Order: sequence, then C-alpha cells, then structure tokens
Amino acid sequence: MRPWFLSGWLVAIAAVAFLLVETRRLAEDAGRLEVELRAARAELATRAQPASVAPVAPTAAPAPAVEAADFARIALELRSTQERLAAVTGVLEAKNRQEAERAERAAILAARQNQPMPEGVRECLLALHELLRAEGFHGPRFLRAEAVGKDGLKHVELLEPDAGGFDVAVIQAARATATVERATGRFVLRFFDGERSVRGRSEPLTADGYTVVFAEVDGRAFEARLPYLVAVTGDYPAPKPSAERPLGDLDPLQRRPWIERLDQTLAAGGGAPRWRVQRLRGMHEGWFLGVELVGVDDKKHVVAGASCERLAVEVDAASGVVSLLLRDGSLRRNGVDSSITGEGLRMLLPDLDAKKTTDLMFGMVVAK
Repeated sequence: MRPWFLSGWLVAIAAVAFLLVETRRLAEDAGRLEVELRAARAELATRAQPASVAPVAPTAAPAPAVEAADFARIALELRSTQERLAAVTGVLEAKNRQEAERAERAAILAARQNQPMPEGVRECLLALHELLRAEGFHGPRFLRAEAVGKDGLKHVELLEPDAGGFDVAVIQAARATATVERATGRFVLRFFDGERSVRGRSEPLTADGYTVVFAEVDGRAFEARLPYLVAVTGDYPAPKPSAERPLGDLDPLQRRPWIERLDQTLAAGGGAPRWRVQRLRGMHEGWFLGVELVGVDDKKHVVAGASCERLAVEVDAASGVVSLLLRDGSLRRNGVDSSITGEGLRMLLPDLDAKKTTDLMFGMVVAK
C-alpha cells in the first residue's frame, strides 16, 4: 500500500472516531436535559393548580423546586444540544457516505490495477514518457490507463512531482486529454472527473479539469508519434528567414572534402612544421576563406598556428615554386605573434611542383 494512501485512511479513521465520541457525549447531555425539563415542567404544573385541589401523592421522590427562569434556561440548553446533536449526526452520516464512496473507488481502482494494461495503451504511455524525456521533462510519470482514443485516456493515474522534488501528487481521473498548442509550443494534459492527492490530502478535480503544462516542446514530434491521442489547436509560426550567408560559404558536406584535400596537399608539401587545416569557412575565386592552421613537429607536438581571412595554394609556373599564401591574419610561431598584412605571408611547400600541386588541388590554385 502506498504511504499517501495509508496516511489518508488513518486521518479518516481518526475523524470518524472523534465524531462518534462527540455524538455520544451530546446524546448523553440531551438525555440529562430532557429529564431536567420534565421535572421542571411537572413542578410548574403543580404550582399552577388551585389551592382547593389536593395534589396527587407523588409516587416518587419530589423534584426540586424550579423557577421559571431555570425552566427557560434548561429548555434553551436542550434545544441547543439537540441542534448540535443533529448537526454532528449529519456530519457523521456525510462522512460515512464519503468513506463508503472512497472505499468503493479504492476497491474499483485496486481491481483495475490487478488487471494488465492493454498492449496498445502501454505503448501509448511509453511513447508519452519518451517524448517528455526527450524534451527534458523527467518528473511526471504515468502509472496506468485502461483505454486510449481520440477522446483521450480513460481511467488514468499520473505521478506529478513538484518543482523541488520533495512532494509527489497522485492524479487519478476518469479521463485525460492531450493537446498540442501549435502557436505557443505547449503540450497540455488535462484531467477530468477524479481527484488529486498530496501528503495524504485529496481534492476533487474541478469541472474544467486539472492541467499539467509542458512548455517549448516540439509539437510535430508529439503529433507524428501519437496521432490517435493528440489533439491540435492553432498553426505553427512561420519559420524565421535565415540570415543571408556570407559570400562563398560552404555547407558541412562541401567543407569536409576540401579540408581533406588541403591536408593532403600540405602533407605532400614537406617543410617544417607540417601544417594542417583546423577550420575552413568557404571558397571564392580560387581562395579559401576563414582558414585556421596548426603546425606540428616530427613528434606531432603543436608548435605553431595561423589564422587568416584568405588562403591560396600559389604556383609559380616559371620557377616551379609552390607556396601557401596567407592574407589578413596572424601567425604564432616560437611563442611570438605577428600580423599578416599587405601582400601577405608565403610559406614554401618544397616537395611539390606545379603539376603535382594542380592535380592534388583539382586545379584550385592561383598563379603568381
């Protein structure tokens, strides 16, 4: 048995016990006051008889003399006690009805929990869990449901932790709906005809239902995976126009082959340090744009670095000299930083010639 369920029953039992004790006490008070009232009424009746009439001999001990004011007080107390007794009896009867109804619901729920969930319902709840976890919501957890369809989940039970993770609410409802609000990006669960229990205290769900809201979700994923459950409202916002891409930008599929091609050319070029391409943004008219290089020694230790706005593999057809030409950037070597300005910086690739370089670069070279 769950702790919250046990504590709820203990509170209910204590309340019923108190009401029974209070009812018994009030009944005893009412009986005592009725006896006093009869005695007072008899005394007043005796006083009201004419003097010529001989009083009937009492068969029991005479009641004490009672004044009219005392009679009125006793009558008032009796009426008040009877009203309180009726009120407490009404509360007790209502409490008994509530406990009977609660016991009946608990019995029905226990019987349902002993029945295995239909496979389709189980798959639906698993999908809901996976979608919510993918959106970063790890707290709410469905315990069970009996059926699923366009009008929602039937006889569903959900655990709902609070933001601090200390208290857990148990929601039991006859029906729950799921809605994707396309315009706001919200996924909303709404529970009807049931109760929500926290710390052993239960409150009935309102006629409008109790909502659990998940903000900023990918509504399309919920629609695609649970079309038989999820209802939708509104329309998705129009996609924002993407910023214009800079001239010569390459997408990732285009960028990777050119980085590999440059690395092969630099590896074949020899020299020290050996240069590799760390980053490449784009290409334009034979120049590579937004390039970062790292230089490594024979032990593969990084010993130099360079970054530039433009880089080209330059071929001097007359002399056969091949160089890397860097412009508008900086070079770090031997712990010293220097700027690359003006005509740029040339780094020789001594092991390459014009033909081999042109073949390696598929013609993407610049002539000196």
